[in-house]
Amino acid sequence: MSKLLDAFKKTLAIDDVVLSQNRGVNKQILINHNWGNMSLSLEDYTTKMTKTAADQFEKGQFVRQLVYNAVDADCDNINVNYERDNKTNTTTITFEDDGVGMDLGDIKNYLLCVFGSKHRGKKAKIGEFGLGLLSVFSEDVEKVKVETTMKNETYLVTLDPPKKGYLGDIVRKDESNEQDGTIITMELKESREAYQQRESLLLSELELCSTQVNPTINYQGKEVK
Repeated sequence: MSKLLDAFKKTLAIDDVVLSQNRGVNKQILINHNWGNMSLSLEDYTTKMTKTAADQFEKGQFVRQLVYNAVDADCDNINVNYERDNKTNTTTITFEDDGVGMDLGDIKNYLLCVFGSKHRGKKAKIGEFGLGLLSVFSEDVEKVKVETTMKNETYLVTLDPPKKGYLGDIVRKDESNEQDGTIITMELKESREAYQQRESLLLSELELCSTQVNPTINYQGKEVK
């Protein structure tokens, strides 16, 4: 986290960042600038911090981060699918887990808050600083959708890349999914060649993850070993 904060401070040419304890839409973030104090709206702060965070991840690292997020949600299974529409050159990468999911409070306080993590301080958890989802923006994604279910309530969160604002819409679905868990869908525009290269990297990362975590990882319906 220190490395990321240093990168963020360099980006804004500031001395220090004081993270607000009051999370939520329209909250203000206090920043100690070298010529005095200033504040950013949570939306501006999150947009800038999200881009800075995404820049710290290497290509393909999002795979491990999303797997770790699923593990932290106490899942038993992680299903990954990668599909391409040849007519539109659009591809989707989907990560689905059967973990505990998120309620509206989790979405606002952790999913949409940089450094927000409900697992902070829990030694048995892999993801500590709430940065896992931000790793998807290290890829050239067009849009990210998070559908999450907890205790018979399902929410759909749509996130734009940092250059478009990051903070997205939160919609409660009329019909809840039957099973708790989270589905993360990344939408990209890429050539057939790029699709094939990404698939090779994706499978390689999943094979590595399968040796590190307990949940079963499936890719395109087949267990990764």
